[in-house]
Amino acid sequence: MPTAPDIALILPGTSEPPGVSLVIDHHPAGTRWVNFSLWSRRATRVWLQLYREGEHATPCHEFELDARVHRVGGVASAWACRVPLEVVRRAAYYAYRCDGPGPGESYGRLGFDAEKVLLDPYARSIEFPPGFDRAAASRPGSNAGAAMLGVLPRFEDERREDRGLHRLHVDLRTSNTPTPSPSLKVGPPGELSPDLPPSGRGFPDISSGLVYEMHIRGFTRHESSGVARARRGTYEGAIEKIPYLKALGVSAVELMPVFQYCPQEGNYWGYMPISFFAAHQQYAARPREATREFRAMVEAFHAAGIAVLIDSVQNHTGEGPPPERQPAGQARFPTYSWRGVDAEAYYMHGHRGLAYSDFSGCGNTFNVRSREGQRLIVESLRYWHEEMGVDGFRHDLGAVCARCEDGALDVEPPILAAIENCRELAGLVHIVEPWDFEGAYLPGAKFPARGARQWNGKFRDDVRRFVRGDASSTVGTLMQRLYGSDDLFPEGRGHGSATFSPRQSVNYIASHDGFSLYDLTAYTRRRNEANGHDNADGPSDEVSFHCGHEGDDGVPPSVIDRRVRHAAALVALLLIAAGTPMIRMGDEFLQTQLGNNNPYNQDNATTWLDWTRLERFAAFQRFVRSLAHFRRSHPVLWDANFWRDRVSWFGAIGGVDLEPRSRELAYLLRGGGLGGPDAHDLYVMINMGASDRPFAIQSPGRWRVCVNSAALSVDTGANGPFAEESLHVAATSVVVLAGRAT
Repeated sequence: MPTAPDIALILPGTSEPPGVSLVIDHHPAGTRWVNFSLWSRRATRVWLQLYREGEHATPCHEFELDARVHRVGGVASAWACRVPLEVVRRAAYYAYRCDGPGPGESYGRLGFDAEKVLLDPYARSIEFPPGFDRAAASRPGSNAGAAMLGVLPRFEDERREDRGLHRLHVDLRTSNTPTPSPSLKVGPPGELSPDLPPSGRGFPDISSGLVYEMHIRGFTRHESSGVARARRGTYEGAIEKIPYLKALGVSAVELMPVFQYCPQEGNYWGYMPISFFAAHQQYAARPREATREFRAMVEAFHAAGIAVLIDSVQNHTGEGPPPERQPAGQARFPTYSWRGVDAEAYYMHGHRGLAYSDFSGCGNTFNVRSREGQRLIVESLRYWHEEMGVDGFRHDLGAVCARCEDGALDVEPPILAAIENCRELAGLVHIVEPWDFEGAYLPGAKFPARGARQWNGKFRDDVRRFVRGDASSTVGTLMQRLYGSDDLFPEGRGHGSATFSPRQSVNYIASHDGFSLYDLTAYTRRRNEANGHDNADGPSDEVSFHCGHEGDDGVPPSVIDRRVRHAAALVALLLIAAGTPMIRMGDEFLQTQLGNNNPYNQDNATTWLDWTRLERFAAFQRFVRSLAHFRRSHPVLWDANFWRDRVSWFGAIGGVDLEPRSRELAYLLRGGGLGGPDAHDLYVMINMGASDRPFAIQSPGRWRVCVNSAALSVDTGANGPFAEESLHVAATSVVVLAGRAT
């Protein structure tokens, strides 16, 4: 155990930047120190611990900080000290212990427990000791030897290690909103632009191709992936599949959570983060090199012209149990970091009488209104962009950003202002999930971040219903979704009105939440027994249709054919619609999860991609791939502006039939002026009826058939023009003509 003289080694520190940083003292010249800054207003005692390599239970140095000397930072107070660099270099890891007031017991709502070893919320990398134990974090008392530790930067290349740590200086003394220092480029609020290429790298807008929702482990973990065993389910395994994704027409990968989460949590999806900075080690071929391997993966995607987006889970943390295991009163949650450092600062409290408010459905809600919470989120996003190289974020349960402590919705949330006021972040791709667990739904113009893209649940449900034949989804509804959902993202033609772009609508048919594309056509009832919740978890109404046979047991070939046709029609509608199209991984070859629509804890063949289906459904995969490239070659389909006068709407014969029973729609889309003088016009015919139907071609011109979803055909040049004035369109199919309208 360290001795009292350790305190003589340290000096007062600075609150900026939070976390660990190198300080060069010019008096005396060139003296190097490491500054440790822990933001906690409510702690009354703080200990900094340093650990040697391989020693996880007993620190080689423990410094009890003196509140009179080491407490700095005013209102957003921090505990900060400087330790000589030569002392830090003899250690490998660090942690804190904190104590403070509590209601009765110190392990109550405030979370203080003087014996708990705590991870720095700003730690960039994590060391898991051999004896790591989630249970030790969930009970009072010491977890020494079983606790996560922060990995100390090496500082050999001081310029590299210092990069990104000192740039953002935020004055939290006078405002609830972080205010960037003069060194930070600042733009006007609300300028999250859907028109900017990711990170200025010159990529085409992501709406030009497929946004591919991908789980790092599930993507290549199955032996059928062809990836070497040591790299299956890793960042390096994803690199091996980049040529496949490039050929598929992927413009961006949207990675499911890559923040470190507890390996003992049993949450395969990763939506229980224990750090907002550290890359998940279990996705690395060499866990201690997760940061380097992640960066290498991003660079490889960029070299292929593919943007990298990550799922930013910052509405809750892994310090809460699933709701079904939350006991009444003050639950004994695991305490890894934020809760033990300052639970009041980092979590919301008291809504519906809960010790920890739960707008996320995961046992706690991160405090997006506190100075400390906002700062941590902004710094994390900057780190993942500037240091890890990502091009944007999908903000999980984005409506939580608007929640006040009492559950009310704020029309001007300070956390969104903090992000929007930072030009480095505002110029990236931001996709929000515009809802939360407690029922907030803020689609389109209702969402406070005016320029962000959004997962469009209405597109998903309305298109599914139209293809299924539901009267509630009419031709008029389909027109609105194909047009870019201007009911949600209004065009703003009037003077001074807000202007939105169809690109802000992230259109999708299926995502990780719910059935896969194939299962939508194969199951009408979820089959989630394996999840351990008596089949009560997951969506209860998927707007699915089994095409005449429930499930895959004993399914006739004719039913498989019907399923393929329905899936092709859904994909065709997705890729001809204005907006940003997204597919979940494996949907291009009809991956199945055997009816499990919530496999969050299934780290097995249920969720791992079965690449043998690429062979079985090769024609379908070629159709998706060809249609994605067709979309990219016709910029009118991914224009930043609404179609307006470019589009003329028709019925199968004559005008548009808006009767609820109608399942037919046609339209002319003029492409002139987009993509050069030779840009094609498109004539689209949609028949979601139960029988084949003749369509009159109501815009004369020189046309050729380019897309026929019933035949799984995309032909960009071989078919010559035809002179017929009508065309038979098969049931449940989409046909697209290309040419020049006269």
